Amino acid sequence: LLSFFSCFTNENTVIYVILLYMGTIIFYIKKKKLPVWIYTSATALLAGFICMYTAPSTRNRVAVYSQMMGIDSVGLKDYIMRAGNVIVCFFTSSYIIFITTLLVLLIYLFLTITDKNVERDEKINCLVKNDENFLLLLLTIVSCGALIFSPYVEIRSFLITDFFMLVCILYYLEKILDRMQKYEWLLTN
Repeated sequence: LLSFFSCFTNENTVIYVILLYMGTIIFYIKKKKLPVWIYTSATALLAGFICMYTAPSTRNRVAVYSQMMGIDSVGLKDYIMRAGNVIVCFFTSSYIIFITTLLVLLIYLFLTITDKNVERDEKINCLVKNDENFLLLLLTIVSCGALIFSPYVEIRSFLITDFFMLVCILYYLEKILDRMQKYEWLLTN
């Protein structure tokens, strides 16, 4: 019930949570038995989102925002302009976190690929095994894509993406420090 009614919040985070559940189900369906609550929550979230999206109140809200913004009709060009606006707003509000995340990821990839103490198969396994946080970050970026469908962009909509960028920074920094200590990378280079 809570999953169903949480979808009526009309936030792009709901899309992220639905994608997270669906990704978990698809990724783990053959590997291990998932609890029933994951299936029921995913179904309830999806049903609630469909109800919210098709509700008359949503149409009324979209009509009010369209009138306020002076939008008569929405075409492909409008969605392209909105996509550009979302991207610009994201980078102007989160550029320091984005650059830091990118640098930490690149350092982690460099250290993993150039590590002479680890065989090629282990490197690939290490990169694949440690990409879960990165995939969660990509899901949050996809949820920001939902902002393309709204006529305006609120900076607070990027908070979940900012949060997962911080999670990735901490996670990969810990992996970098662990690798440097384990192989005494600083002392030998």
